[in-house]
Amino acid sequence: MSETVDSGNPPTWDGVKKTVAVFMERFAAHACDQSFGEALEFKAADLPATADATSIETTPDDEVFAKNAKMSKKAVSQLTQAHAANSGLSFIHQSESQAHPCGLACLAWNAMKKKHKPKDNCGFS
Repeated sequence: MSETVDSGNPPTWDGVKKTVAVFMERFAAHACDQSFGEALEFKAADLPATADATSIETTPDDEVFAKNAKMSKKAVSQLTQAHAANSGLSFIHQSESQAHPCGLACLAWNAMKKKHKPKDNCGFS
């Protein structure tokens, strides 16, 4: 993983296990910088039941759901672009459902963290 990170493009991951911790820290920082960091930590209650539910905004909760769904879509898009190898894309595909065909960033991110969490936990959030 030897790339120069600019503020608009996500850091990339080459799929090599020894570089995943650095990638995840950089991606989390990128997500915060690009205002979608929250989407990596969403819970089901933070999102609408379906992606289509975001098209009608009638209550304050609907507006929050719409904002969160948009943020999650951006996070999924950036996470997808960040994978320079196919190895990490399975996390994104596993987060897809009929209700959320683009996937949910929080599910993909948490699955990635769970699989690649180092044994010492030093420097890994």
